[in-house]
Amino acid sequence: IRKILGAKISQIVIMLNKKIAYLIVIACFISAPTSWLIMQNWLADFPYRTTPGADVFLISIVIACMLAAFTVSYHSLKASLTKPVENLKND
Repeated sequence: IRKILGAKISQIVIMLNKKIAYLIVIACFISAPTSWLIMQNWLADFPYRTTPGADVFLISIVIACMLAAFTVSYHSLKASLTKPVENLKND
């Protein structure tokens, strides 16, 4: 609908990436403490105990954000480069 109303491709990609990035940040704030607690309980049973550091969580958050950004950008670019008229003809 935004493409029909004259939105630029960059506007569509940025809008979709903002929405997905917001959801990923919320998911990371929920999953990081939960996984840290689970890992602490699980690793406590080992004789050579180690503690998970913050770097593991930061790296996984960065990788998740990058994968989501690339995936959403690819699909939104693919969708915004198609002509809306061709999709409406099929329906």
